[in-house]
Amino acid sequence: MINFKTIFCLFCFFSVIILPLMAAESSSNVQVALPSDSKITIRWVMPPNENAKKNQHNLRFSVGPDKSPWIGISNKYLINPVRRYFIKLSNSYKDLIQLDNGALFISTPTEFGFIVQNKQNKQTPVASFQPISRLPIPGCRMFKGADNCVYFSGLNKTTSKYEVYLLKPENLSLNDMNIKTLKGYSKIFSGSAKVYAVSGDGNVSFISIGNTILRIPKIGDIPEIIFSHPYETITQFQYNKQSGLFYSTRNKVGYIGKNGQLEFFKGKSPQISLSGKTLYIFCEKDFGILAFDHIDDLSGINLRITGNSL
Repeated sequence: MINFKTIFCLFCFFSVIILPLMAAESSSNVQVALPSDSKITIRWVMPPNENAKKNQHNLRFSVGPDKSPWIGISNKYLINPVRRYFIKLSNSYKDLIQLDNGALFISTPTEFGFIVQNKQNKQTPVASFQPISRLPIPGCRMFKGADNCVYFSGLNKTTSKYEVYLLKPENLSLNDMNIKTLKGYSKIFSGSAKVYAVSGDGNVSFISIGNTILRIPKIGDIPEIIFSHPYETITQFQYNKQSGLFYSTRNKVGYIGKNGQLEFFKGKSPQISLSGKTLYIFCEKDFGILAFDHIDDLSGINLRITGNSL
């Protein structure tokens, strides 16, 4: 039996916003559904530009504490559309992340590190790759975690298992000073199913296996299922303690927090990056960037009517 009271409550609880793309040749729309009494505000950081995506592939997206987005293109170029930077790397990279402390890391098939500008030609600055460490598994993916943690995941051909590793800042005493440094990898997961996304804060960690999200409360604990998407693979995570866990699929962006779950965004090939209290969504197909300010407000709203809780 259809519960009309529940349908009425849902209609009153959410406000739906349709944001038309600003490209004349595009007929698609971005759709957002948020609680009507939330404090979240939405703005375009970069309006969609259909022409900007021609001949561009393997896009990577990350935003740091300066609120300035970086987009990696074709495993070779980095652009910052807000600061108007365009950088060509001397060698190809695989992944791009920017941590809470502002560090911009890239990975190659065998190492991860940062970039150093070393020369400039007439048109494009060229930067070289400065490695920090070899990857725990050759060819593995690199993922941003909260509190300056870095996660890695890939197929270990020796064990034929998909493994997840954590690189967590640790205290180091130097000349009567305590500093944070990245020291060594900790393996936190191993399984036969492919891992698509990882995030966490070094204590609690989240892993995507297909459409299922696993939570590892702390290193050594048995993973527990907290959410299964009804029909799409979870492709990306962003997490912090204050806001909760955000995920993206091929066409959706959703949220899982202490008070429930909400899928609030629909668009083409979204990538997400969380910086402070702002969630940034980059739509690959339309090359637009949306900012959701005060996104942490979701953590204080009762969303249990819509799904499971974190």
